[in-house]
Amino acid sequence: MASPISIDLFRQSLFTDPSAVKYYQQSDGEDSYTDGNRMINLRHNGIFMEYGNPIFTEAQELSKHITIAGYEFINGHGGWTDDYILTDWVSLNNREEAEFRLHMNGLPVFSIDGRDLMKLTTTRSGNQIISYSRPLFDMDAIPLNTAQRVELPSGEDVIRSIQHDEYYERQRITKISIGYEMEMRNPSFVTLEPHWYVFYGNRWQKIEKSYIQNVIEELDEKKEGADDDDGLE
Repeated sequence: MASPISIDLFRQSLFTDPSAVKYYQQSDGEDSYTDGNRMINLRHNGIFMEYGNPIFTEAQELSKHITIAGYEFINGHGGWTDDYILTDWVSLNNREEAEFRLHMNGLPVFSIDGRDLMKLTTTRSGNQIISYSRPLFDMDAIPLNTAQRVELPSGEDVIRSIQHDEYYERQRITKISIGYEMEMRNPSFVTLEPHWYVFYGNRWQKIEKSYIQNVIEELDEKKEGADDDDGLE
């Protein structure tokens, strides 16, 4: 189960004068709030938020690392819900980004319907946070159905399948991990299903169980055929 987080919390914390904030509906039906400069856009039926502050500030000497700046910004603007852990940060020219991903039972949580949105992301330009995105719901303490057992392929089989697939270029693989895929059945009910994931080409991709099994079966058949050939006189 999941509980919604009111957008009013962020209207109060992200705008300097909340009374000046205007509401309007976008052409796609999603809601937006703006004071003429800063803006909050609600996405995916209001369960995710994107905040932008495009006001230009002159470049200054950075006083804090982006991970610290991002942590403090989130802490002061809506705070932390659930178990979000720092998982990535990038720095390119005058633009930096920090990512804090949702974790359940110590494992990372990934996309809903193919969109990798289960994270808090802050972007900084100069010394200013210019964007902030996050889910607008709070997971219950124990959302997992522990009575249903899911068996995953072994890590060895995952590595073998990736190594023998021409799709994957080894130099572009940086991480392999078990994680949960979240599916939202309705605004208050979610399910989490474990899968193997690979960080490939700067993004996480799910490795389907059927794909791993098919590749391993093909490799085993080839090995058996080779062994049979070696045994011929």
